[in-house]
Amino acid sequence: MLVNRALAAGGIILLVHCFLLPPRVLEHVPMHYPVSVPGNVAAVVIGGANVDNKSATSGAPIMGTSNPGQRRSSLGGVGRNVAENLARLGVPVSLVTVVGRDSDGARIIEETEQSGVSMDHTVRGSQPTGSYTAILNESGELVVAVSAMESIDQLTPDVVNTVAEIIASARVLILDCNVPEAALARVAEIADERGVPIVIDPVSVTKSGRLMKLLLAGMRIHTITPNRAELAALVGMDEMADSDDPIGANGKVPVGR
Repeated sequence: MLVNRALAAGGIILLVHCFLLPPRVLEHVPMHYPVSVPGNVAAVVIGGANVDNKSATSGAPIMGTSNPGQRRSSLGGVGRNVAENLARLGVPVSLVTVVGRDSDGARIIEETEQSGVSMDHTVRGSQPTGSYTAILNESGELVVAVSAMESIDQLTPDVVNTVAEIIASARVLILDCNVPEAALARVAEIADERGVPIVIDPVSVTKSGRLMKLLLAGMRIHTITPNRAELAALVGMDEMADSDDPIGANGKVPVGR
C-alpha cells in the first residue's frame, strides 16, 4: 500500500504539471523533463494532513508491558504530501485541510509552509490534529496501528463555501477521499460549475465509496488514481486478477476523461 500511495502521488504531480503548462509549451516539452510553472497559475489541494508516528521495538515485542525501542515522527496525509511535493517542484499550491489547535497542528502548518505551500486556508478545528500511530516489531513488521483522523470531519460544506473563490479560480483541483462525503460533493460541484479539472485519490477501498457517489451524480472527474483494490471496488469486482490489471500489482491505474 505504501508503494501504491507513493506512485499515486507521483502520477498526480506529473499530471498537474501538464495542466499548468500552456498548450504551445506542452507541445514541445518531453514528458520526462521537469518544467517551471508560470507564477500566476495555481493548484488547490483539499485533503488530509496528519502526523505519522512510528515506534519499533528493539527486540521481539512482549504484549501487556512496556518495550524498549525507537520512535520516529513525520508529517503525512495524502493531500498534504501531494501539496508539499508540488510546491518543491515550483508549483504555486494552496492546501485546504483541518488541523487541531495543538502542537501537532502548529507543526503541520509551519513545516508545510516552509516547503512552499500556502496554508492560508487551513482551518484550526476543535478536534486534535489527525495522527497515525504504528507499532512495529524488531523486523519492521506492523504489530498494531491506530488511526485517529477525526479532525478532517470538521471540513464541512460551510467551510468549503468559504474557499469557493480559490477553488473556482484554480487551474487544477486535487482531492483525496479523506474529505467527508458532503464536503467532497460541494467541492466537486463548485469545480464542475467552473470547469476546473478534478483529480481524485480514493485513499482506501472504504473511502472510495465517496468517490463513487460523485461519479453516479454525474460529476465530471478528470482523473482517478486508484490502486488495484480500490479500482476493483469502483468497478464492482470482489478482486482483480493480474490479467485484469494493465500495469501490475504494485502500480496505480489512472482513470481519466
